[in-house]
Amino acid sequence: MPPSCKSTELTVEIGEETARAAPHQIRHRRLTDLVIVCLLLTLQSGVLVYYAYRTYNNQFLKGNMGISLLEGRHLKGFPIPTLQRFLSGFFQEQFEKAASDNFPERGKMLDRYSEFQRRVNLFSLDFLGPRFSPFLPMGRDILRPRGQDRLLRAPAQYESRREAKVRDRASYYNSLAADLPGVNFYVFAALGPGDAGVYSDLYPREAASCLAGDRYALLMQSLLNRRITLGWTTFEMIRQLDDFYFRTDHHWTMPGAYLVYLELYRDIAAKTPSMGPPLQPREWFQRSGIRFLGSLSRLCLFDRLYDDVTDARFSLPDEKIVVNGNANIPRIEKEAEEQETPRRQLYFPYYAYFFGGDRGLVEYSTAVAGGRKLLVIGDSYDNILEKLLAAHYEKAYFVDLRLYRRENGAEFNLEDFARKKSIDDVIFIGADSWVLDCRKEEE
Repeated sequence: MPPSCKSTELTVEIGEETARAAPHQIRHRRLTDLVIVCLLLTLQSGVLVYYAYRTYNNQFLKGNMGISLLEGRHLKGFPIPTLQRFLSGFFQEQFEKAASDNFPERGKMLDRYSEFQRRVNLFSLDFLGPRFSPFLPMGRDILRPRGQDRLLRAPAQYESRREAKVRDRASYYNSLAADLPGVNFYVFAALGPGDAGVYSDLYPREAASCLAGDRYALLMQSLLNRRITLGWTTFEMIRQLDDFYFRTDHHWTMPGAYLVYLELYRDIAAKTPSMGPPLQPREWFQRSGIRFLGSLSRLCLFDRLYDDVTDARFSLPDEKIVVNGNANIPRIEKEAEEQETPRRQLYFPYYAYFFGGDRGLVEYSTAVAGGRKLLVIGDSYDNILEKLLAAHYEKAYFVDLRLYRRENGAEFNLEDFARKKSIDDVIFIGADSWVLDCRKEEE
């Protein structure tokens, strides 16, 4: 038979012999292959139909994002295909991001993965037992690194499910910048030394790679409008000083706060050259007779480690301070006393005593020329910075949203306040848990 007339036959090698498959076996295999191909085509078609529906449902052409009713979150819209976007690669990149974000039950899958990740991290930390752990547990999520005289909050683990909160907070900042086009915005997040990665080398590699570090801050940075400047207490900044943070308290020391002030000054002066030179300390000194047991010590009731309190003197302009509309309330308790009378209570709050306690609204009026006005939305972290920042403005307002309504009788409306007071610069500064909104759900 000529080669062109030979029938196609399926053969199977068995050792040195060749066994021919029966016709019914050939038909069975062909049918199986056909079924598999049909299933794959059906699955692929279903995926394309699903994403096409999402594209329509997201109303991308109208500029709106879809909402997942099952997960209660906004979904990323699919890009409109154009020749320019295809050639530049923009369409492919954005389509992949949208496809990932619109994956069914993505939120639940991320939650399950985060829980699995958390259990793996805990196992890796405890694998060698407490005797070989790099940290001594002190209670209430407070740790003490072996061989170091300091206390730390247990660092946060990075969880993908918190990204939605960070995105919402970035959208809030962006909306403020859009509604107040004449105002400069600055955001500064205080990361704890554990979260900032300073002690990440003490963890097993598997656990260290899952620490939050500055990953939420980097995500926020990628989302913010270019008019908004974002900063945070980076690994490099904290490593410049051995006492950037108190050893027993979660706040910055005065030397650490001064580095934060310089960082903010550089960001603001880049947009406003009329800021003048930064303040320089005339003298560094240590408060005498002080044994400061800070917030971390109070949480775990550990009194065998304490802090000294370092302070500085600056040449500040004349100022008038009004607290919650009352000029008779002292801003700093220490300044209300005629002479230094160190308190002897075991857990006395020396941070608030020397650097100012939390208040709903503090207003500074200075003799600085230029008429610029500052609004700071903060927490206890900015108390130590108030006088340094206010020294560059004619008016400076410091608002603590936790206390404003209770102490001033009304909700604080940032946009109305900024317009009424003709604010030039707005700073959001404080713990990353609210500045970046990366807190745990139960917090």
